[in-house]
Amino acid sequence: MPDVSIRSTTVVAAPKDYTLQGSQELTLKAVRAAFDGTAAAGQFLPALQMLDPNGNVMWTAVPNTATAAGGSVDASWFPLVREQAAAGTPNNPLGTLWAWYDFSDTTTTSLDGSGRIQAITDKSGNGHDLVQTTAANRPTPDTLGGLPAALCNRTHPDYLLGGPWSDPLPQPFTVCTVYSQSVGPTANYYPGAVGTTNVLDPGLLVQNDFGGNIFLQNLATTIRDAASSSPFTQYQISGIVDGGSSSLRINGASDPGTLNGTPQNELVLGAAHVPEVPGTTSGLNGRLGEILFYQTHLSATQLAAVEAYLKAKWSTP
Repeated sequence: MPDVSIRSTTVVAAPKDYTLQGSQELTLKAVRAAFDGTAAAGQFLPALQMLDPNGNVMWTAVPNTATAAGGSVDASWFPLVREQAAAGTPNNPLGTLWAWYDFSDTTTTSLDGSGRIQAITDKSGNGHDLVQTTAANRPTPDTLGGLPAALCNRTHPDYLLGGPWSDPLPQPFTVCTVYSQSVGPTANYYPGAVGTTNVLDPGLLVQNDFGGNIFLQNLATTIRDAASSSPFTQYQISGIVDGGSSSLRINGASDPGTLNGTPQNELVLGAAHVPEVPGTTSGLNGRLGEILFYQTHLSATQLAAVEAYLKAKWSTP
């Protein structure tokens, strides 16, 4: 039978839903939505989503660029067609990156005479560059999901670090991390991809406990994933650090919780603690792909855009 269009002309505040009625069945060929951003206070990303009968998000379609405050825009979706993202450019809806480390962009990594990574430049332009002055502790270039990455070995251990900086990152903030882990935790081995250089008063940690559970920690407060998750190939970990509105997201699944207000003013990639907590080892056996710090609590739509970018790029689950 010929194609038939379905129109819903009512105007409502986003989000707007269209629910299939009764025994209605569709072969979806295209979707278009018109967004009136006249009252928008800031930049926004229009998004289309399909949900299954249980409310699970099956896909989210977003453009690569944000619409300016007060602007209006149409969003469209077609099967098997997607807009190609510019190389190395994430969806950054508010322009609020505090730091951005992209090991797939080899123009930002500096190698020493032995071919090991001695530094990475902060792509946000804010100057939060990371270095390793000890040759034996430098990561090795490798690949993750088919892209250049940094391979860390805990026996050295390998890591990059920087700070303290004069512009600490206060709450609320969002961190999005793609990394892999080749050796799971054991007693007294708590591998971490993101960490700090202050053992007594640490900032943000993205780490494993001895049971293999990923956890997000800020000072003495922790949000822990309920399921054992490692060792694993490339994973996408997002953390919202915003007091009682904090959450840990693993490949899009969220665990809410509470984190305290310690700001981020220094950073380690490839270990949870430098120096290590006495009696424990926290260096990463695995690969670092990309780490982004945003100076805000990203909204659900903004976070979906960033996670969609990382998933498409790094082939995370």
